[in-house]
Amino acid sequence: MIRNVGEKQGVENVAVQNIVKKLLLKHKTRDPFMIAEAENIIVQEGDLPPITKGMAVKILRRKYIVINHTLHSYEKKYVCAHELGHHLLHDVQNHRFILENTLNPNGKYEREANEFAACLLIDPTIISDDDTIESIAVKANVPVELVKHYKRCI
Repeated sequence: MIRNVGEKQGVENVAVQNIVKKLLLKHKTRDPFMIAEAENIIVQEGDLPPITKGMAVKILRRKYIVINHTLHSYEKKYVCAHELGHHLLHDVQNHRFILENTLNPNGKYEREANEFAACLLIDPTIISDDDTIESIAVKANVPVELVKHYKRCI
């Protein structure tokens, strides 16, 4: 298992990229659900308040990702990647992935989790020189705002 590099402080952008690279080499997939399972993180869907897309929780040394069951499948994938980022980058107690704050750089941890999700979900081989942010989002099946975080990965 890859350790929490950031512990209680944030991690540098290079560290986010390196963690994603190690995960891709180790698991040979960009699927956050498969990676979470391989890293012994339990992913469950739950009946969460509409404003809460998901959360990363650690209970008695067990790691969980809880995803709002009302989300569309592409949103669930993104939320899983974002919360996986919290587990692998930060000392997680309870991180809530709130709709209003999700892709805003309100805090270091949220920004890092978004960068992690972007680096994990957006395969650089699908991007061409003439792509726009919108076309990359469509190709990668991710929110447009996430693509803006991707540029920090390259």
